[in-house]
Amino acid sequence: GVYTRHGIDSRRTALGERLKADYGANVFQVVGEAAWRVQATDALMLEPFAGGSWAMGYTEGFSESGGVAGLRGHSQASHTGVSTVGVRMDARVHENAVLKLDLGWEHVYGDIDTASRMMFLAGSDDFLVRGTPADRDAAVVGVGAEVRLDDTWGLTVMYDGAYGAHTTSHGGRARMTYRW
Repeated sequence: GVYTRHGIDSRRTALGERLKADYGANVFQVVGEAAWRVQATDALMLEPFAGGSWAMGYTEGFSESGGVAGLRGHSQASHTGVSTVGVRMDARVHENAVLKLDLGWEHVYGDIDTASRMMFLAGSDDFLVRGTPADRDAAVVGVGAEVRLDDTWGLTVMYDGAYGAHTTSHGGRARMTYRW
């Protein structure tokens, strides 16, 4: 499992007032995966996999200081699970180069609504501030290459994307390795 503690220091300007709040959030997450590597041909490796994670988050309540436009945010908890099934493929195209392709399906369980309950410090009824909710289902894709530069150095570059009905996300990663 993984535990993280977040210190949140917010600053914003509204109606000419400089508002600020300091509060925290905690996240505990458990992750697991099972995979099976199959050498399909001399140049092609397949790895079917199934994985999952569960995260529990708690965000502390806060009160902004700095003026009448300040907000009070209620504390909130969330519970979210994610399962992913798919296949990873490595195709050796040269003795020192491998092309990588990951394809999968991701399903989200639990809280996908990003609403936060707020109220104005000067007095108001509670209201919800909503963000974009996560998609319940998404196609996940990874495309990249791994190159052995010499006997000790290697470089891996990957693109990662998730494509849902309402949202998409894109990311990249690079890893330099040294073997001795």
